[in-house]
Amino acid sequence: MAKDHYVAQTYLRVFGLADNPELVNVVRKSNLSRQNAIPIKSICYGVDWSTTEYIPDNPRAVEDYLKLFEPKWAECVKSIQEDTYTATTKYLMAGYLAYLRVCTPTSVRLGSSHLSDIIQDLYNKLEKKELANPDSKYRDVIETIRKHGGVEAEIEKSFPKAMGINSLINIQKVLATSPWIVFKNETETQFVT
Repeated sequence: MAKDHYVAQTYLRVFGLADNPELVNVVRKSNLSRQNAIPIKSICYGVDWSTTEYIPDNPRAVEDYLKLFEPKWAECVKSIQEDTYTATTKYLMAGYLAYLRVCTPTSVRLGSSHLSDIIQDLYNKLEKKELANPDSKYRDVIETIRKHGGVEAEIEKSFPKAMGINSLINIQKVLATSPWIVFKNETETQFVT
């Protein structure tokens, strides 16, 4: 079982402590507790996070994608800070941003919720249509299902992640070819992510 970081450690090091970029201060979303000097290696990961059974030929295909973009992240950020960025910088950053857009726990959770809503809505429409038909051969089945609590669509978490993995190149293309505005913080107040 692999310990896969869904946010690159090279990305997280940008938020590292001045005297030790391998450590960060964090606020836990679950209880809003502050934790200081936490090792980057201990956050933003899941066991076998990069694995999906929906791509049977290469269940860890996302790693092949990340090898192209993740190692260049710090270099790209530096070139933006120094105003030396190019179209290549934007292309490389778009690759990693596409990954963050579709392959993090939040995107997977939102994807699952969205797919569940679509399927539930479709079932509800089919049920309504069948019950409106007096000769429906499914009336008894539908009434039995309703009697026992109805139907609730549930999406397996790895499915929206696999859909996201399959859409990475298209999302990267959109990000890379869209206009960008670079905001630079020239104040003493740090950005919060």
